[in-house]
Amino acid sequence: MALEVRWATVDDAEALATLLCTMAAHYRQ
Repeated sequence: MALEVRWATVDDAEALATLLCTMAAHYRQ
């Protein structure tokens, strides 16, 4: 169960980072 939580956190962090990068790109343009 701990592994599931860890993987879920990693996935969320990666998705959040991607979203932030996308938003940053839009702001720059």
